[in-house]
Amino acid sequence: FPVTIVEVIDKDGNKCGCKILFVLRYSERKSIHLNLNSRPELSLILDKINAVNTEKILFVFDKSAEALYGSQAECGFVEINTRDRKLKKLIEKTVL
Repeated sequence: FPVTIVEVIDKDGNKCGCKILFVLRYSERKSIHLNLNSRPELSLILDKINAVNTEKILFVFDKSAEALYGSQAECGFVEINTRDRKLKKLIEKTVL
């Protein structure tokens, strides 16, 4: 789930990029932004995400996305929720 760039061409023929923010929420108050472009070490975590340890996936592509995550989510965000203890330990070990 790296940050995705969607290429759009406007009416004048200019290419416009749009980044969609991917977030992994691993507790009620803790989450990380899954940007492999700036943090390639997070690929260790992405390799462990699967249907068994994923609780919920939320897709938001309207004004509320930017209200929640700021300009990083101006084109929307995808939030993946997990409560898996092994994954949480790996996240804390990798991020800290």
